[in-house]
Amino acid sequence: MFDMNDIELKEIDRTLEGKLDWAKTRSAETEQLAMDASRLLSCSETRLQEYAGQGFFKRCWSHFSGENAALERATQNDLLNMQKHAWRYINLLQERDLMLAHSIIVVKNNLKTLAFDQQILKIEVARLADRVYERFIALEQRMDNQEASQRIHSWLLTIETREYDDQYPECLRLLKVVDDFYALKSSSWSVQELRYLQTAIRAIGIPAKKMMSISEFIERTIDEIDMVGYDKFSSIVNIPIIKNKESDFFIENISSPVFNAINQIKDNYNVSSRVIRPLQRRMGISHAEAIKFVLTDFIDEVGIETDAELSLKDIAIEILACLSLSKRLYEAHFNQPQQLLEGLPQNQPPTPPDAESPLLLTKSRKNPWEEVRIFLHEYATIKDLYKLDNIPGPKLVKARSSMSVPENEKIFALIDTTLFGSASEGILFGQSGIYWKNAFTPPQAASWGRIKKYKNKIVVLSSSELQFIDDKISLGGAGVLADNLKHILLNISSKLEDD
Repeated sequence: MFDMNDIELKEIDRTLEGKLDWAKTRSAETEQLAMDASRLLSCSETRLQEYAGQGFFKRCWSHFSGENAALERATQNDLLNMQKHAWRYINLLQERDLMLAHSIIVVKNNLKTLAFDQQILKIEVARLADRVYERFIALEQRMDNQEASQRIHSWLLTIETREYDDQYPECLRLLKVVDDFYALKSSSWSVQELRYLQTAIRAIGIPAKKMMSISEFIERTIDEIDMVGYDKFSSIVNIPIIKNKESDFFIENISSPVFNAINQIKDNYNVSSRVIRPLQRRMGISHAEAIKFVLTDFIDEVGIETDAELSLKDIAIEILACLSLSKRLYEAHFNQPQQLLEGLPQNQPPTPPDAESPLLLTKSRKNPWEEVRIFLHEYATIKDLYKLDNIPGPKLVKARSSMSVPENEKIFALIDTTLFGSASEGILFGQSGIYWKNAFTPPQAASWGRIKKYKNKIVVLSSSELQFIDDKISLGGAGVLADNLKHILLNISSKLEDD
């Protein structure tokens, strides 16, 4: 796939040695970087700046680029160099048997589902995926015939009496058996134990080798949730609970389209109606169909071939592996803050405007931005409102671009109104005023002076919609109510005024 001479290959291998040593003591980081590397291979030069704000790209930049310059200055040559390192990293992991059995399946799935424009690249990546899977087979052949743990064995012996097929349709049944298996053993599965999972899948009436595309799996899962109810689905998808301000943590840190799709469904299914209602009306489709449309579009945006097919057993192992990885990354990031993963992107919030700026004067001698900070603290627990140092970097990049915010404008808060957290729609609070974008409409803006002047024309139309003079501000599926937003606008504009 990449033309590398012996000298270049040796230099890349030398650079990667430290990363390969991770496998012995840092399995979570190794697994995470392998998934990131597989995703990096599908990145195109034309979307370089779009990738720069995403977690997987930041980690690959940290580990593979060899550059000290700011990521925003990444060039096409930098991308090519990173992809060469990523390609070699995956090859060396499988050649040296440094991936756990479940990691092999996840990386193989990632490689199979990457979207490429050129046929020759598809062929080369497919060959790499096959080589990775051959390593899984070789591992199995070298394994001693060890019994699984007593709990797994007892569960498997009684699985037909648990009536999975009577309680759950096919896709939810697959998720249920994965959840039960994970409850019995949450990591470090042997190849034989993964074979027990496949046996369990067959025992509950699911053809383990049946091929299904990512888009079909997502669509059928949503249809089945409509059939049995969201609560039943939620009870079998046990992803660690994340604080509101960190709701994008798994999307940023786990490069698995299937797992992230399930995570997005769990997080947003019940709050999506306000967001997708305009889509339903415009397209004349059902609630479930609108969710499918938005979710599939979300996955397409990250360079995944949604029509690529995987076997149901491999989908099950990928979900199982990501449940384990999510738990380990969650514990490293939230429970042990001094041991954050090397290369984990740290948000660099914009510096708050200077209190003496001629655009921002108050009648009080106090720093107006300090007053704003104190005021916004009242809303610390509200979902989808991000303040100052808590604004995720990728959200900020996407929101600034989507809402046409001037390059030199400094932002101190964001309300994300999108269904799946992309922040392409929402409200930005900046030095000069607010910027917002509703679904299916162009971006709009209003200065703080204008908001203060026309404060009597801020009208709450519903719990999710506000009118300002002749314009509407939609809050979609955000956790912020229209009354909250009006209160925020009136209070901030009273502390800040144009000259």
